[in-house]
Amino acid sequence: MSILEQEIIEKFQLLDKEAQQRVLSQLNDSTQDDFDFQGWLARVNELQAEVYATQGKDTSIDVVGILRDIREDED
Repeated sequence: MSILEQEIIEKFQLLDKEAQQRVLSQLNDSTQDDFDFQGWLARVNELQAEVYATQGKDTSIDVVGILRDIREDED
């Protein structure tokens, strides 16, 4: 455990029960993951299927070229 973690625990223990509940609630809210991984993965698979259907499975994408184009457009 780091020194910072120890300090946080010590400070937390100094709080009254009501304040501890508020802090715990805030921590729980800030650590919840709202990202829908299954939904994202389904969308990625759909997009991949569309690309394969229109371009074929042997299609490659020049990502470096795309990044260069974006940088050129920003200048």
